[in-house]
Amino acid sequence: MCSEGSNTISHQDITQIEEMRANPFASRICELFSEDGTGCLNFEKFLKLISIFSASTPAEVKMAWAFALWDFDGDDLIGSEDIREGIDLITHAGTIPQPSAQIILQRKVSSVGLNEDEIDQLVAQVGLEIDPDNYGLPYHDFRGILLRMPDFINNFKINI
Repeated sequence: MCSEGSNTISHQDITQIEEMRANPFASRICELFSEDGTGCLNFEKFLKLISIFSASTPAEVKMAWAFALWDFDGDDLIGSEDIREGIDLITHAGTIPQPSAQIILQRKVSSVGLNEDEIDQLVAQVGLEIDPDNYGLPYHDFRGILLRMPDFINNFKINI
């Protein structure tokens, strides 16, 4: 929770932006852009968030931030657990009231999304496609995948 009287924008304020409200990665985005992982952004960090997701941001910058969004454990590789967390966000898409790395990574599976077996199968299939050696996908390889996705740059944006 943001401290009262501070000059910060809370996760709840950010999720009032229409495109963030519908974004399953909204909590993760807030966590990444906040100084301490709480999702509370000062004005400078909020402007940075808006800048990164603007239509005029260079593709290289967008790809680096997309990688950071998927690298949940911060080890500079996208591994099977990172894929699992991303799939969980996409399929369960619930807003986390007070995001933090600990809360996001320990979130319980919702009964309305995929079951564990389905998630395991999806993680395994995605892993075979992007990381057949199960080493973890480094940024360079992630970037190569995104370069083959022409819609990525146009879709990695938030309109305010």
